[in-house]
Amino acid sequence: SIKPDIIFAFEPNLFSIIPAFFYSKLRGGRVIRAIDDLWPESLYERGIFCSSLLKFFLNRLAKFSYVFPEYIIPLNDAVKDVVRTSYGINNNKFEVLSHGINTEIFTYSKKTRNDTFTLMYFGSLIETYDFDLLINAAKQLKGKNIQFIIRGRGKLLSYIKDQKEKYKLDNFLIETDFVPNEKISKILHTSDVLLVPMRKGKLVNYSLPTKILEYQAVGRPIICCSDGAIGEYIEKTNSGLRTNSSDLDSFINSVLKLELDQNLCEQLGQNGRKIIEEENTFEKIGTRLSYIINKLMN
Repeated sequence: SIKPDIIFAFEPNLFSIIPAFFYSKLRGGRVIRAIDDLWPESLYERGIFCSSLLKFFLNRLAKFSYVFPEYIIPLNDAVKDVVRTSYGINNNKFEVLSHGINTEIFTYSKKTRNDTFTLMYFGSLIETYDFDLLINAAKQLKGKNIQFIIRGRGKLLSYIKDQKEKYKLDNFLIETDFVPNEKISKILHTSDVLLVPMRKGKLVNYSLPTKILEYQAVGRPIICCSDGAIGEYIEKTNSGLRTNSSDLDSFINSVLKLELDQNLCEQLGQNGRKIIEEENTFEKIGTRLSYIINKLMN
């Protein structure tokens, strides 16, 4: 049977190193560890694990997951710096590689304005994101031609529904029907602005969510609420407006600014699409990954 030259440890985050280690010992092959999120640190920050014994085990596993592989692939420099300094990993083991986007599925489309200005969040309804910020903004913007759409499923769905009913938010829609990957772009095209409301927290604001790249690919401006590397990325690519996490006044000001300036919306959206075409297509990321593999093999 064919023996692998390269073994990727990717998902589930952190724990994938266990089967990767045993498979490499049994079948051969060098391990590359991809870092999507900072585990276990982000789990600690969210209060998911409290046991000191469990934390001891997870910390040791995390250290091993960075020491054993030949290469480590974080999504950005911020994640790289955390791992390098926290675990004492040699800088030469890192190769930063972002997610790739299929630009044939996530297509650009210029938005035609209508009477209602629509802001959309598309993704998992989990604690990483600050939905209270969006709910409070909808409360303050009632009576204006501004509509929020929350599309997705997750742990916080029932809470978000309860808040909508409690405050009778007709301008706050919740959509939960399943959307196939090839139809996501069409849904995103219906929005004027796309939202990334990161919750306050140091570690949750390091790793770049894939949804940001998808938002950029469809050519919509982004309002990103983040105190960390995620917000810095939006500023660097000039693909949206950044506010601090949980800053309601700044968030509302950003909404109103984009509502009043269609040209700014179009320019920010075009900037996002441009950065995807230049750096994050499947072809660009595939070429970069091939380089990393060839370097390891040689």
